[in-house]
Amino acid sequence: MNPPRPWKTQRVMDSARVVVIGGGVIGTSIAYHLARAGVPDVVLVERDELASGSTARAAGGVRAQFSDELNIQLGARSLEAFARFGEEPGHDIGLHRVGYLFLLSTEAEVAAFEAGVRLQNSLGVPSRLLDPAEAQRLCPLITTDGLLAAAFSPDDGHCTPEAVVHGYAAGARRHGARVLRHCEVTGIET
Repeated sequence: MNPPRPWKTQRVMDSARVVVIGGGVIGTSIAYHLARAGVPDVVLVERDELASGSTARAAGGVRAQFSDELNIQLGARSLEAFARFGEEPGHDIGLHRVGYLFLLSTEAEVAAFEAGVRLQNSLGVPSRLLDPAEAQRLCPLITTDGLLAAAFSPDDGHCTPEAVVHGYAAGARRHGARVLRHCEVTGIET
């Protein structure tokens, strides 16, 4: 005899229109945005606690300083969404837009960041290159020995990843999604 399936023993449900597996930032964001868009019968399942996987190990940095167009646009869009997070979905995520400072010590890094800053600026990101003295004024704790330049964007910053997860999960529930913790997926039938 086969052991009972966890979802059967927990009396969760027999089916759902959309099942999102994983209760980290990505999974809760997907569940939230689907439910907010009016998709019916959205269920998010997490085998442990929300934000207990890779999200729990994330530093929480949010930035748009990337070297390719897609990631720059995704980063900028994320920064905009996180700036409005207190309104929608309605949760404080501890966003601090203190900027990101990249320290560059080789000519190759400087050349790569020069190209990146040009692309970022063309996409509306206010990043810029700094000389070592400017970088040290922004962050007096750094040493300029061997430093050729730095790249900085004041819009970048950090937030609390777990707060983002709990904000998306609360918003998903508010829009009708079900969020199930301690529910391991052992198989998928379509």
